[in-house]
Amino acid sequence: MYTNLIENFLTIEECNFIINQYKLNSQPVFNSTNVIERRCMFVESIQFDIKDKIINKLNELNIFDKQYYNIQYFVFNSYEVENELALHSDSSEVARGGTITGIIQLNEDYVGGDFYYLLNDVEIMLPKKKGSIFIFDSNILHGV
Repeated sequence: MYTNLIENFLTIEECNFIINQYKLNSQPVFNSTNVIERRCMFVESIQFDIKDKIINKLNELNIFDKQYYNIQYFVFNSYEVENELALHSDSSEVARGGTITGIIQLNEDYVGGDFYYLLNDVEIMLPKKKGSIFIFDSNILHGV
């Protein structure tokens, strides 16, 4: 199972740019629980050099001996107090050919909302660090 945490991947300015673009260009994604606000932003709305930076890093890491050429969309999750995203894998992405998931930490000034994943039945919590990216095998169970 592949996992990799890269701190300071994006600059504070790049994180702020993405947050502002999200506010302008994202569309709601509806789910059955309506507990989590999920919004989708298609890649065309993200600054070109940020998309390239992500794809170039994925290819530099040579994950699973694959080369990545495309990111179709970004999904943004916003959580209300005491809401959670239960443990799950990204099986729907795997069914469409996805192999890895990337979580980019766009801000760190909030309480709770810790991202965690299970590896060999051990729960691992990620640190909150603006600009970091966590890249992992889409089959790994993870939650917030």
